[in-house]
Amino acid sequence: MSMMRLVNKVIKKHHHFGISYNIHQQLQLITTATVNTTASAHIIQPDSPLSKFNMYGYIPSPSVSEDENYMDIVMIITRSSLLRQGSMGCILVRQPAEEEDAGSSQTDHISNRVIAAANNSSIFKYGDSDVHAEVNALGQVAKSRAHQSTMNCTAYITMPPCNNCFGALYSAGIKRIVTRKPYRPALLEAASHLGIEMKSLTKDEFDNQKVRLAELFSNDTDNNVNMNMNHQEVMKRRRLKKDEKRARKMASIATKDDIR
Repeated sequence: MSMMRLVNKVIKKHHHFGISYNIHQQLQLITTATVNTTASAHIIQPDSPLSKFNMYGYIPSPSVSEDENYMDIVMIITRSSLLRQGSMGCILVRQPAEEEDAGSSQTDHISNRVIAAANNSSIFKYGDSDVHAEVNALGQVAKSRAHQSTMNCTAYITMPPCNNCFGALYSAGIKRIVTRKPYRPALLEAASHLGIEMKSLTKDEFDNQKVRLAELFSNDTDNNVNMNMNHQEVMKRRRLKKDEKRARKMASIATKDDIR
């Protein structure tokens, strides 16, 4: 019996004793981290920023570009984000050294150049995206003992950065930004002025990535069950946030009417 199935069996048993879903979720997330160590140990080094994520046995594809491989990694780690304001991921990739070009396999070449990998996270309220993935990735490098530099690195992000995150990436010396979706004109104009290369996946690249990832995730049946449960919980949180926002708006309108 796999580790995931064992935990799910324990969870079902403890439903009869009224244990909350949040505890179940924590058990599942802890187990996912354990599974990750086994599933992807053949390509991810223990000290890699990717080692804390479930990589689903991912291996870079030689049939697609380097940018597409890194965007696959971004979308894999994005699955670990469970915030109600949206799931985001960011990795920072350094330029290759000459000796790596000469002697490394593509698998090592791709994974070893990742110096940071992060999701968005909460600080003030559980479920809110208080710290964006780009800022968490930059912070990861700042706190690293490896003394890595973000100068001339490429940032791969789930979605185009907000203005503040774009400014943070620029200040850190990022020279390329790659995402899945097109950029706002204002962001492209600023990037052109600052000498930052901006790239987004083409429609064909976007569609082909969906096929690759669907196949990758479909091989992990146990974790897919847990991801569906997590997705339902995220949707519940997002609906709650919308209800809270609507309630605040109605309260504000009521207050203005009372003043009049």
